[in-house]
Amino acid sequence: MKTKHLSRKQILLYLLKELSHEKDKSIEDHLKECTLCQNAFAEEKQMIKMITGLPRLEPSSKLMERYRLVLKSELSKISAPGAQKNFLSDLWESFFYSAPTKRFAATFALILLGVVLGQMLPRISTFRQLSPGDAVLALQSSLEVSDFKVIPTDDQSDRVEIRFNTVQRQSIKGNLGDPGIQYVLSYILENESGDDVRLKTIQLLEDYSQSEVVQGALIRSLERDTNPGIRLKAIRLLKSLPVNEKIKDVLVYALFRDTNSGVQIEAANALNRISDDRVRSFLNKKAKEDEYTRALVERSS
Repeated sequence: MKTKHLSRKQILLYLLKELSHEKDKSIEDHLKECTLCQNAFAEEKQMIKMITGLPRLEPSSKLMERYRLVLKSELSKISAPGAQKNFLSDLWESFFYSAPTKRFAATFALILLGVVLGQMLPRISTFRQLSPGDAVLALQSSLEVSDFKVIPTDDQSDRVEIRFNTVQRQSIKGNLGDPGIQYVLSYILENESGDDVRLKTIQLLEDYSQSEVVQGALIRSLERDTNPGIRLKAIRLLKSLPVNEKIKDVLVYALFRDTNSGVQIEAANALNRISDDRVRSFLNKKAKEDEYTRALVERSS
């Protein structure tokens, strides 16, 4: 029977003590038996420790004073004589004191203004700036990410602003090489339900696949992602990395368990380049049931 592994979200919620006693007990029982999830648990525990230790940026007193002055100036404009006499007040007067035709026109204009403002306000509202740790917590509180965008900042090609909507409009800025930014993107890659968002995310992480954080996300995506295109991207990035035991294990897993023939072929090709008796035994076993692997093994003999 196929083991159902813990998701990254389950592990994070367990570590953050956000689950009920019954769910905690279920996760603890699973961790006692599953080596794969034990490794994932250790990685997440270490990452949370690192993220929570990152310094939080606070605005300088000079910047705060500057914006206090700006706010004071704007408030003074609002309270100035005649400031209250604006378009809305004119519209209000025309609604109550004009002839029926003008009143209808004023009503229509008021409705139209409401529609326009309703469409514009979400677009002009500011994004709440988050630290990497807060960004992950915000993502955990949401069912899915919407309006996911990555915007280059300054002249540095790897410095970005990640914008996304959860309950609020959120934003996090940083360098793609920073572990905190990689952690946020890895979380999105593993937990977001939208295929297009996950595809954009794995493309962003392509040049950083040697990072331990990114490598872990790629391994889990190869094991669990429902989209074969994303699994193909993940296995191609993994097979370009220096081989370690985790990569060997997930390649063997993909060879025998993945339902996509393209992923199986990529796994067979990657494993065939590894000089390891254990790996060779797996390839020989697969060769008995798969024609492509059999031809591959025979050519390399």
